[in-house]
Amino acid sequence: MKYWSFIVVSFLTIGLIFAGCSSDDKGTNSNGGDQLIEESIGPAGGTIEMTGEAALEIPVGAVVDTVDFSMEENDSPEALGGTSDFVSTVVTIGPAGTQFNIPATITIDYNESNLGGGSEDDITIYTNDGDGWVALTTTVDTDSNRASAEVTHLSDFGAGVDTVSTEAEGIFTALTVHRGVVYVEYERQVMKIRTDFLMAWFDSTWAPCEPEKSCHPDSVHCNEYVLEWSNQEDVYKYMQLVETEFLELGETYTYHVYGNDEVPSLDADIEFPQYEPVLTDPTMNDTLSLSGFDISWDGGGGGTLSLALMTTTGDTSVLGVFLDTENDGSHTYTASDLNNLTPGAYVIVLNMFNYENIDAEGYDPRSFIEAMVTNSTMIYLEE
Repeated sequence: MKYWSFIVVSFLTIGLIFAGCSSDDKGTNSNGGDQLIEESIGPAGGTIEMTGEAALEIPVGAVVDTVDFSMEENDSPEALGGTSDFVSTVVTIGPAGTQFNIPATITIDYNESNLGGGSEDDITIYTNDGDGWVALTTTVDTDSNRASAEVTHLSDFGAGVDTVSTEAEGIFTALTVHRGVVYVEYERQVMKIRTDFLMAWFDSTWAPCEPEKSCHPDSVHCNEYVLEWSNQEDVYKYMQLVETEFLELGETYTYHVYGNDEVPSLDADIEFPQYEPVLTDPTMNDTLSLSGFDISWDGGGGGTLSLALMTTTGDTSVLGVFLDTENDGSHTYTASDLNNLTPGAYVIVLNMFNYENIDAEGYDPRSFIEAMVTNSTMIYLEE
């Protein structure tokens, strides 16, 4: 989801700028980015895998000689076209054109938050060897958020879906009141960095997938603040990096959308959470085991809370979907939860939130307004 990606990156990036200045460098997570995986596999078969992204299982007898296979992310793949879009990383697997005597199996992890109006059951793996995308017969495991298909040759692969299977019923909007809190170490001292912002996102086609057509009201206000349009993020926003509160816990925030022929006028309000969640265990920079670990927090005793474990670049697909909790103060990650992760740096994210759908003339009923406080803490995972 575009609005969530903006939220994650906005405060994690600020925090990591400071974290990168720390004198104690423990390394970084190896997932994603420009990662290149290489594996030599012969007639006995084997697997080449980019953890959390994709894996290719090559059976016995699929190749006659040992082949130096490679797998890397394609940062700028050709679009699927129409209203379909990728819900996964697109990977390039080589050597290009390699043919298998027995079909290999590719498994791709997808991000459920990118489905938009699509269905998980309709997710399809596509391949492209330069002549356009071709759909493969695909099996989808909705419990693990993985799709798999048999392949006979190597090229580009990605999992996609028609994200607009539900027709728009008006303008979609996502209105957000957000505080991001990051604890980082700078010159051997722990710093609490708070980023408060207001955001409004409008889409005239459908959402929460990437917008096909963003649209613009005359102006957007929230309480006494005027939000400014950002071409880079396709959102209206007002943001402050503050040491004291810009947003106030428990206060009601009212959005005023001043409309035009594109976007109807709108008033919508939401109460900011009463509490700011604090992770009590583990603490910042703790090293934990990939065999499993416990998390505990102080959430103020009420409210709805979600929990995520993600890479330091804000990759929310690391463990698939967010875990909604009853804010009981604890959660356990087991070895099976973590079996796709590699040693490195990760971020535990606690998110206390209020959320309401918007019921207003001219707006898609899936439109919403939300208010949340996010607390993130960096940790390290090792075998």
